[in-house]
Amino acid sequence: MTGIGYGGTLAILDGAAISSVELPKAGVATGMYNAFRLTGDTAASAIGGSLLVTVTAAQLAGKVANPDAVTEQLNGGIHTPCPRRLQPSPAPYTPCSGSAPPSP
Repeated sequence: MTGIGYGGTLAILDGAAISSVELPKAGVATGMYNAFRLTGDTAASAIGGSLLVTVTAAQLAGKVANPDAVTEQLNGGIHTPCPRRLQPSPAPYTPCSGSAPPSP
């Protein structure tokens, strides 16, 4: 429902932004409208995501006895706590403890 309402509102606002200026400046009005809209969308997604993670972490605090074991189960047994190499090296691959080798 939110997506349908948001999409309908954007179409109306886009039309209002274009029709409120003279025809030669319609492209500028559309560009400014879309730039501000995308900036707002990005900020809202970042804030919403961080709130979701914070609230979820607070709700789960103390309720999970072994978070590492749960992570292993959710990831199918593949949990890499150390970064993988981006470039191949001549040395053989040495996996982190408890992780599987990277797939080619």
